[in-house]
Amino acid sequence: MEFLIKFLASFFSKFKAKNPAVAAVIMTVLSAAIATVESGQLFGAIPVTGWLQEGIKYVGIFLLAVTGSETWQYLNPAKK
Repeated sequence: MEFLIKFLASFFSKFKAKNPAVAAVIMTVLSAAIATVESGQLFGAIPVTGWLQEGIKYVGIFLLAVTGSETWQYLNPAKK
């Protein structure tokens, strides 16, 4: 799990540095997906229920957590 977090954190950190506007759009889309899946539809158009609803919600939350503003702490843990 730690490998996955470090990989995603370093990937998104580099991406945020090069394309901050696109990174903000990606995070907004992830947030909107989580919010609309809570009501049983994906982006208000695609009905989602059961395990697919839970999967989208938890994967979205995980990706938002990893791509948050504090990704630097996963990149250089030896420099604390």
